[in-house]
Amino acid sequence: MTIRWFAGLLLGVVHAALALAQAPEEMPPLSLSPPPKAPLGSVMPGVVVSQALQPLPEPPPPPLPIPVAPPLMPERTTRVVVDSPATAIQWWGRAEYLMWWPKQQPLIPLVTGNNDGFAPAIGSPGTAILIGNSSVNALNVPGGRYTLGANIGTANRFGLEANYFSLATQNSYYSSAGFGPDVFQFLGVPFISPESNQESSFNIRLFGPGGELQASTSTRVTGWETLLSMNLYEMPGFRIQGLAGYRYFLANEGLLIRTITNERVFNQDENIVNRQTVRTDEVLTSNRFQGATFGTRTNIDLGPAFFELDSKVSFGNVRQVVQRNGNSVTTTEGETDPVAATNGLFVQSTNAGKFVNSQYAVMPEAGMKLGFTYRAAKLFFGYNVLYLNQAVRPSDQLDRTVDLFNLPFGFASTSSRPSPAIVVSDFWVQGVSFGFELRY
Repeated sequence: MTIRWFAGLLLGVVHAALALAQAPEEMPPLSLSPPPKAPLGSVMPGVVVSQALQPLPEPPPPPLPIPVAPPLMPERTTRVVVDSPATAIQWWGRAEYLMWWPKQQPLIPLVTGNNDGFAPAIGSPGTAILIGNSSVNALNVPGGRYTLGANIGTANRFGLEANYFSLATQNSYYSSAGFGPDVFQFLGVPFISPESNQESSFNIRLFGPGGELQASTSTRVTGWETLLSMNLYEMPGFRIQGLAGYRYFLANEGLLIRTITNERVFNQDENIVNRQTVRTDEVLTSNRFQGATFGTRTNIDLGPAFFELDSKVSFGNVRQVVQRNGNSVTTTEGETDPVAATNGLFVQSTNAGKFVNSQYAVMPEAGMKLGFTYRAAKLFFGYNVLYLNQAVRPSDQLDRTVDLFNLPFGFASTSSRPSPAIVVSDFWVQGVSFGFELRY
């Protein structure tokens, strides 16, 4: 063992001496960079190599989308545009043919007949009322209504319209000529005597040919209205509009009664001659209403069909005018100049003249339209009713209590009857219409 230890020490000394005999080399500079990494392929199997974790590479950003030009808009594509002078107002016009019925005029009893030998007073045995004590025969009256309007804004939120309507004059005629002597021997005009306050009769036929009563009535209705509309509620196919405006309405009526009596009388020479007297009673009434209008309009679109409902009421003033005129003309055989007087049968000095009354009134209206739409045109059927709660009618203005004491001579009445009082009732007009509408 000692020999081996000694040999090892000797070999070490020899190696040290050889090292010291060689020239020294300079140290390479210190580098802060990590040593180069050996490829995994050069590592021997079973040797573990430690390396720093490397971050995963970030995915490349997605490519920007390539801009694509929008397709050209077809010519018929609907475009929504901002209001402009060319599209801010849409005009429309409407024309309607009216077939309306005014409320019938009432008629006082005008002609009575009797075959039992009694004066034809109402209530006498065998007396029948032949004309009057009823309403005028109902007749439809043609007319027209014309409307011009504008919808403001592309959404048609506001609107303005004005309409005018007029009905032709309705005339009715009555005559006692159809009741000949073979039908009624006695004909008379019934009235109430102021002395007895009982029914009496002014005779126009006693056995012979006698006289005749002719009567006619007239009714004329017209009016106009302006309205401003605003949408209150709207959804597809359904819309409710509020209405506000001004209404003018005029109803003029007339009643004319002509009584013709033929008599045999003595003249100044005490000869029997013929005498004819024509008495005329005329009553003209006018109801002129003006006032503010408020209401709603409901529109329902049902594809090509549509339904429209108007509900309006007007509050204002009605000016009522009653004009009573009476006159008589007596012509005697053998005398050249007829005798004229300013009294008739029901109109005398006590109630003749013009009377004016003004009072508050209400006028509601309801209307509907049902029709079809084709492009910018509409065809429709409609119905309307207008009602005036304060109105004067001609026959109501005749007082049947009449003093006939001086009538054969054309003198003025000696009592306060007939009365000039104004009697107020109501008036309405209703009917159907057919029309068309154009929008542009």
